[in-house]
Amino acid sequence: WEMGAFHFVQLHNDSDYEVPEAQICSALSWLKHDLHDAFLRDKRIVINLHKPQVQSLIPVLEGYEYNVVGIFYGHHHAYVGYDGDLVVGAIRIPRFYSGSVQWNLFSLARFDADRLTVTAIDSSTGAPVHHATAAAYDNVGAGAHVADPFTYVFPTHDCPAGRAPVGEDGA
Repeated sequence: WEMGAFHFVQLHNDSDYEVPEAQICSALSWLKHDLHDAFLRDKRIVINLHKPQVQSLIPVLEGYEYNVVGIFYGHHHAYVGYDGDLVVGAIRIPRFYSGSVQWNLFSLARFDADRLTVTAIDSSTGAPVHHATAAAYDNVGAGAHVADPFTYVFPTHDCPAGRAPVGEDGA
């Protein structure tokens, strides 16, 4: 789905999830074509999936890394917020845990023309919470404090819109 300049992708359980007996195939081939289509329309891309196993995305994202502005996932319900970067080429794509109802946590994402700002929110109070990374966050009530949200300023590049990465034909 899309909203304005942003193209959102929802993947399976993880990026290469397969259950052949249920006719569920890896989404990586589909994703490559979807990224190419969004790239040609100069869209900023946000990827969502359940598990934080994102290393298999790297070869698919190569050539589109300037357009991918964030990766969101869940799985570890007690975690929320920034979880480091996925490095693709020279670009660092921020990764975020989205939180869970069970732990009264969610990530509030704001998409602007040149940046993505993500704030971890305690839904029981509506207040922001802070931790250095999602893995360092162990309990909402213990030591949570307000801090500035994580902001990612989108990288710029010299590749004109509509020009596919080297070796891509979009087919």
